[in-house]
Amino acid sequence: MREPGGPSDGSPPRDPGSPERTRIALVTPNYLPSLGGVERYVRFTGGLLRAWAEVRVFVPLRPAQDVPAPTGEGRSAGDLPVTRLPFRTLFGERVVPALELFEALQEFDPSLVWSHHPSVNADIAGLYARLKGCKWVATYHADLRRDKPYGPPYSRWESYLVGHADTVFTTTEHYRQKLIRRGAPGDRLVTLPTGPYLGDGVLPLPVATTVTEDAAPGPDHPLLFVGGLDAARSYKRPDLLVRAVHDLKARSLDVRLWIVGDGDRRPSLERLAAELGVGRSVEFLGRLGDEDLADRLRSAWALVLPSDSDAEGFGTICVEAITYGCPVVGSELAPGPKLVAERGAGVAYPVGDLAHLEAALERVWTDRALRGKLSARALTVSKEYQWPAIGPRLEGVIRRVLAA
Repeated sequence: MREPGGPSDGSPPRDPGSPERTRIALVTPNYLPSLGGVERYVRFTGGLLRAWAEVRVFVPLRPAQDVPAPTGEGRSAGDLPVTRLPFRTLFGERVVPALELFEALQEFDPSLVWSHHPSVNADIAGLYARLKGCKWVATYHADLRRDKPYGPPYSRWESYLVGHADTVFTTTEHYRQKLIRRGAPGDRLVTLPTGPYLGDGVLPLPVATTVTEDAAPGPDHPLLFVGGLDAARSYKRPDLLVRAVHDLKARSLDVRLWIVGDGDRRPSLERLAAELGVGRSVEFLGRLGDEDLADRLRSAWALVLPSDSDAEGFGTICVEAITYGCPVVGSELAPGPKLVAERGAGVAYPVGDLAHLEAALERVWTDRALRGKLSARALTVSKEYQWPAIGPRLEGVIRRVLAA
């Protein structure tokens, strides 16, 4: 991956003190210390742009809350400057009053606003860009969950709004087509998948699977789940996966599972595993560092992402998994697993009930030849989803918007 230090087209970066310096405002609903998919996307892509632009993150965050330096060597993200803004909680989201956000952006005077949706703050930032006549790029990560009564109408409103941006990024064709059906102009929509975030984009080596041809699923090569175990990410459905382990063991399959992640729902998930009698088969590992997670991905029989809502905007862990030759099993409603399955590196099942998940897991767990085929294909396909391929394309779009 190109180290920060200059634009991807080879031209020298502008002098930071020059009045011609490009200023990019990244407006996002969440940022460090939280490290979900959107946060990492903002942190990483902002790091790519800071080589030739002045980049600043605008986020609803209490001033007293520390924003730690990124982990790893900071090869791509580094320490992006952050403007913390006061907020009020509305429908579970931290919303910055419009006047406060307008004033903060006005003071920074951005050449380009890059807003990250769904978020009321991102909506306000988009309106600022249109009113001030500066360039506007939006990333539409996912719809709000449909079980929220305001979710569907709000998603339609945002689709209309981002259609007025100069360019809209989506990480999958699934969401690009959704926005088009809602009236967004297709010529402004760019599908660009995310790359891996482990090791700040420079993945811990070796980038290869350690599951040999004569290996078998079991304690050394269990299934793997990676994701937040909090209420906000309940759509990832780790509880469904724990129940699947119980049912498959009842069929005399010695299924094992690693769960990586933490959150307020972890105690209830641990109780569920104990109540179902699979406490020894389901190991909760908590949060892991990048190298430890890479080791788990290299050893796992398959990564499982049983998300049952398209609130799962992508699922970057799927890209990281196939880099290590780890096949992916997930629902067709989750864009990441569906994309990987379409490329022959995983199995996607129809979302709807536990039986579909169990059938997919049983198929991969019992068919070693299939697992080997999926793993080999994963190593091949993963080359297309690395930052050396994606980063220049993303920077190219941003530069074209600025130059238009």
